[in-house]
Amino acid sequence: SLKWTRKQLHIGKGIFNKRRANPWNAFVREELNEYNEGRGVGDRLKLPVFITEHRTQLTTRYLRLTAADKDRLRDDVETLCQSRIKVTRANPKALQKDINATFNAMQTE
Repeated sequence: SLKWTRKQLHIGKGIFNKRRANPWNAFVREELNEYNEGRGVGDRLKLPVFITEHRTQLTTRYLRLTAADKDRLRDDVETLCQSRIKVTRANPKALQKDINATFNAMQTE
């Protein structure tokens, strides 16, 4: 019941159960950012096009990475995610109704 209350108060958007970043995705993100650095807005490659054009180079570079490099990539992505401002969008009236219902349910228990 306490777990349910916490999830209801935080709108249950996966605040408590976070997954670790995927090292492949972090690696491709870093490579794409390096490739697009210094290019104009119209000259930048999108992710799907970048992967199809550079698939063999990406896989060979990724296979050469050590476990420490993969952990560094994961940590970089996790710090980026934590530094972003999280905005919770909810209807204030509905949120107030949920909180009132939660506290009423707690009183009846």
